[in-house]
Amino acid sequence: MMEQHSETYFLGANSPDGFYSLYDRFTDPRRDALYILKGGPGCGKSTFMRIIAGNAAAAGFPTECMLCSGDPRSVDAIYIRGLHTAFVDGTAPHVTEPAFPGVTASYVDLGAFYDSASLAAEREAIFRLNAAYKKKYDGAYRYIRAAAQIGEGVRMELLTPELRETVRRKAKSICRKTLVPGNADGTVRYRFLSALTCSGKIFLYETAEKLAETVYAVDNTCGLAPLLISDIAGEALRLGQSAVVCPSPMDPEHTEHLILPELSLAFVSIDPDHPLNREPSHHVALDALARQTCGKEEKLRFRHLEKLEENVVAEAIEELRHANALHDELERHYNPHVDFDGVYALADVYSHRLLP
Repeated sequence: MMEQHSETYFLGANSPDGFYSLYDRFTDPRRDALYILKGGPGCGKSTFMRIIAGNAAAAGFPTECMLCSGDPRSVDAIYIRGLHTAFVDGTAPHVTEPAFPGVTASYVDLGAFYDSASLAAEREAIFRLNAAYKKKYDGAYRYIRAAAQIGEGVRMELLTPELRETVRRKAKSICRKTLVPGNADGTVRYRFLSALTCSGKIFLYETAEKLAETVYAVDNTCGLAPLLISDIAGEALRLGQSAVVCPSPMDPEHTEHLILPELSLAFVSIDPDHPLNREPSHHVALDALARQTCGKEEKLRFRHLEKLEENVVAEAIEELRHANALHDELERHYNPHVDFDGVYALADVYSHRLLP
């Protein structure tokens, strides 16, 4: 795990439409130096970035750590604030290419540390495992799609025009109380604060809690929190506030969480199984608002559909777990044929080159 003062996010999500990437919005190609790591499974890309991020943090540079949504034990990218420098795993499913090759972006070839000759003995196992773990991902995405459709059905029935207007009024009221004009050139970062992974649903609330003294917790069992938070995000950006905009993995067109660092303010979606790490400053009871006009039979049916959605998500997580186990096995075939001392030494070279 990264140093405690680092911000932790995801840059990709397992969504109803497959892998959803924010990698194209990770850095500013005109301002930031970007190092794109190339190399296949098990060649040390995550370890390479952890070494550099740890050295940067030890030198006093706050870092952003982007966890892998396929395996949150692994790091997919880092951003060293103050140095305007990022490193990213540029391999599938988040293939990254430089906008300005040789100017602000360049490649780092970690595949050079493979012993290709000795890897030839692993050929058949590698072919088999590569196909098997990708097949499991296909199954996971089918379940995620099904869960999203169930959830959307519940929201469509709950979200009457009257309720939608009530949510809009609630958002406007919160904006009036909390938002002020910011810098017209406010920086906007797009990151996922939550993800559906092989370890289940993960919410990185600690990042919001580090960046914001005031935290609004918005009920999201009925799936309505992104509507409220999207409205607030739109107004914050209109006012020129710097923001970390966190889309919903199940519906990336809507904002699930919002952090406004300059105001020390955050809005996060919660559900009963994923509470915050501390008491929120304010609680927006959207679930109660949504259900107050429902009759007894409607409430029973909605609870049944919510349980069904939960079960389908559990099946998706199980498929992701199997996919990760197969990928781990694939990496075990590669690991003995990698010069990790060379990887570690190269990470130190980049650290010394970057850090004062």
